Amino acid sequence: MTPSVLSRLARVAALGAVLIAVSPPRSGEARPAAVNQVERDGTVVTITVPIDLHLSEGQRFRVPGQGTTDGAGLASWWESGAEAIWNSGLSPYLFRGCYTLRVDVEINVVAQDPFSGDPDHHQVYLQQSGYRSQVWRGGGADKNQDDPNPYSNNALGRWGTIGPTTVAHEVGHLLGLADDYTDVRDSSGKTVGVQSLPGRDGTFMDNYRRGTPSTWFDQELVDRLGEMAGIVEPLPPCFQGTVHIVQEDDLGGHTRRAILDVALAVDPNDAGELQGLATGTFDLEGRVTQGGCEFSYSTSVGVSLELSAAGEGDGPYTVTAKAPQRVEETQRHALCDTPVDLTIEWEIGLTIEDVFFDDGRYEFTDESTDIVLFYSGR
Repeated sequence: MTPSVLSRLARVAALGAVLIAVSPPRSGEARPAAVNQVERDGTVVTITVPIDLHLSEGQRFRVPGQGTTDGAGLASWWESGAEAIWNSGLSPYLFRGCYTLRVDVEINVVAQDPFSGDPDHHQVYLQQSGYRSQVWRGGGADKNQDDPNPYSNNALGRWGTIGPTTVAHEVGHLLGLADDYTDVRDSSGKTVGVQSLPGRDGTFMDNYRRGTPSTWFDQELVDRLGEMAGIVEPLPPCFQGTVHIVQEDDLGGHTRRAILDVALAVDPNDAGELQGLATGTFDLEGRVTQGGCEFSYSTSVGVSLELSAAGEGDGPYTVTAKAPQRVEETQRHALCDTPVDLTIEWEIGLTIEDVFFDDGRYEFTDESTDIVLFYSGR
């Protein structure tokens, strides 16, 4: 018997919107960096914080493990300690799905003279022991509002004789980050304590003494820092992630089911090109009926589709399989007492249209595949 088309399962748009959430970039125009420098090397973004430390000539300091040292020794202790805290805290997290953030602190010792500092460096003056260290970022932002002003204008700091942990907290302000706490004042206006902001208890920009190194950093803090850096140095789209798709369609006696993992990546070193790979399984099952006789069938095929994208910038992109996956399978069944061959021709593709990188998300709106089913009997 010449094979005849039993059913053609046509291209169907099967999915609604699927969202992959990544950290949204802060809106706003890029501004030149006159103080903090932001450099990107692939997916590593380094923020350099230059500080002029104003000291009197001949000042000596007691540093753990070093005994008594001069200003250069103090600066080295502060630098290495602050960098260790920030970089170890940032390392477990990624900004926008794939950027690693790093902090480089550069402290230069200068004379106590207020005119001796470099205008392109932050200016820090050492106060007496017990002084509550502070940073004035400028820019007019509220104490609890992040502000990129320290990237384009130098800030002023007055620090006590403190250890590297407090220095690292103050460096956070020079990175544009606000406090995660508010001061509690009595009726006379005197500060009598601090109150953590909701959900920010024990973070590094809170009263960090309430937390531990394991609670100081979280994704929210990393995202806030990345947003500051991204205003100065716009970062190209960069993403790594997977969408898990479970699709099932009832097509009049035939059911198709797809279970796919669509892994997508955007490489900022390759002009922000979106690429991906879809892997998983595609199943088909149903009944064939003719002349009062019927039989049931089922089959499954492994899927591996290499994806590419057409588009640029934030989109829209159209993501498609570079080539459809074609499979042909023949099964022996019985239609009543008559043996028949069922031939299933698979042509599996993937089309994802109107993909946008918008507010830190990739949005997918369409997924489809074609399957052709034949049978013959003898």
